[in-house]
Amino acid sequence: MVHDPGIFTNLEGIIMELTVAFSFLAIIISILSYLFTKRSWYETYRPIVTARIETNDSGNVSAAFDIVVYNTGNRPAVNIRLRADKEVLEKAIEENGPEVLKKEIHACFSDEATIPLLQSGNSISNAFGMTGRNESTIKYGSRIPISIEYNDLNKRKYKTKQILIYRDTTFFAGTGWEKKGTS
Repeated sequence: MVHDPGIFTNLEGIIMELTVAFSFLAIIISILSYLFTKRSWYETYRPIVTARIETNDSGNVSAAFDIVVYNTGNRPAVNIRLRADKEVLEKAIEENGPEVLKKEIHACFSDEATIPLLQSGNSISNAFGMTGRNESTIKYGSRIPISIEYNDLNKRKYKTKQILIYRDTTFFAGTGWEKKGTS
């Protein structure tokens, strides 16, 4: 029985090509795994900034509101700016409301109101109008779409969109009982 050496050479060549192909495949999988892990890390370890209109104080005649900006992420946020379409904001604002309070609401969406730094787990607030029997600043129940633009400490930029709802936040459906000892 005579062996043909060409068969073994071809077999060695095929094995070598498969080894190289598997090596390249392993490198590609490693690179993709690294990129996925890096992206997941950036999504997990970042600031997450949100805003909400909250009741500051309310009674049977009027209610005062604040706009509160939260950083619920696990890294600080910098250069936070709230943006709202001026026409939409004007539609939500009562025409006969106090001018000084209207200006304060508009100021929340100006470049001068940039929040320079908001630590993780902290919040910051500003007055945001009132509603009452005789005069109001914003129409109760108004929905104001906003965008929040901010950076992290490494200058990565983020932009989120949400809707502010102008209503009493003490009671989720708008009604409740007086607390004992508050009369």
